[in-house]
Amino acid sequence: MIDFDANESCYDILIVGGGVVGCTLALALKPLNLRVALVEPNWHQHPTDSFDVRQIALSYGSSLIFKGIGVWSKLLNYATEIKTIHVSHARHLGAVLLDAKDQGLASLGYVVELNQMHHLLMEEIKQSKIDLYCPYRVDALNQSSSCVTVNISNSDQVKKIKTKTLVATDGVKSFVRQKLNIIPDVYDYNQTAILTNIGLKRNHHNVAYERFYPDGPLAMLPLGDKRVSLVWTQKTIHADRLLAMSDAEFLATLQKTFGYRLGRLIKVGRRGAFALTRVTHKSISSGRIFFLGSAANHLHPVAGQGLNMALRDIATFTQLQKEAIDEGFNKDSHKISELYRQKRTKDQSHVRALTHGFVKLFSNDSALLGLLNGFALRRLERLPIVKKWLNDKMMGLGEPEGALFFGSPLCHDDQQHLQEETRGQ
Repeated sequence: MIDFDANESCYDILIVGGGVVGCTLALALKPLNLRVALVEPNWHQHPTDSFDVRQIALSYGSSLIFKGIGVWSKLLNYATEIKTIHVSHARHLGAVLLDAKDQGLASLGYVVELNQMHHLLMEEIKQSKIDLYCPYRVDALNQSSSCVTVNISNSDQVKKIKTKTLVATDGVKSFVRQKLNIIPDVYDYNQTAILTNIGLKRNHHNVAYERFYPDGPLAMLPLGDKRVSLVWTQKTIHADRLLAMSDAEFLATLQKTFGYRLGRLIKVGRRGAFALTRVTHKSISSGRIFFLGSAANHLHPVAGQGLNMALRDIATFTQLQKEAIDEGFNKDSHKISELYRQKRTKDQSHVRALTHGFVKLFSNDSALLGLLNGFALRRLERLPIVKKWLNDKMMGLGEPEGALFFGSPLCHDDQQHLQEETRGQ
């Protein structure tokens, strides 16, 4: 272990960024009895129940990771099951149907209220031994061969912190990356995602829809109370027109575009929008500093892979930390950094290619490509091996390494906690 000045706060792991990824990582590290701190500049208020609450799609594999951490039974209170996923190309024959029953499972994944998830994770952190610096922002950092030194501040105080390892989970505009002068690779899709919740006249039967249009994909994710979460990708030049519509005009346009697979659409919530870019980096670690979540890979929302990939990053990172402890810290941060890159590069590359490929292949005006894509979807539905590969990717499965991938605690001391989690479902 590293010796620090007694007057300075010093940690084994410092997490910069207290969103869902940062909070989940902090909780995943709890069983290792490391000294962990979390820095977050914004104090998040308790969420209120609302038709407009934002949702996030979690794969089945992600639910296992949360189970291993010990919070899944609580998250289930805010989750809706996805039993079937219907993938199609608008105005072309051919579709792929992914069904949980084909996998011998109750669900392919879940749609969870994002604010409630974040609030629950924050409450778990407050009740733990994790040091929470909130609201604090990072003003400066310096990495040496032995540690990372960070200056943080709020309106009243300035503190200096030293840490053996720093993990940046501070989003696509990561301050940590900026301070290290790491230049990202940015691809602008010239698309805008419109987000809202839609009320239905009838039940959605836990079916999620992903339909590709020339402007971009449209996703409908099942929620409770006869609602679905809409992610409607448009060319940026067309998005403002949809955002400016009245609720009645927007619903009529969406109904005409999507059709009646979900029956009649009767209500629309508050609409939000954000520009779509892919932001990636050549390295997901730098010495004693690691990048997780959008600080490492910011992806197009098609197929909902961003957070799910970040959770697999967390599972691998924490497993490597456990192995380092088991070996008496024979693995230093530089060795862990090398192993982390080796273990995560393949999955991240596949997911980046999958999401980018979906958008480029299906979101275009080419009649010939449309015919070819429709044919490909029809063939895919008849190829069990390829369909299983796609199903595994959508479910966040594949090549798991470590306890959390299987829904098991990181340390055996948490086995009783996991049993309580399982009984609670």
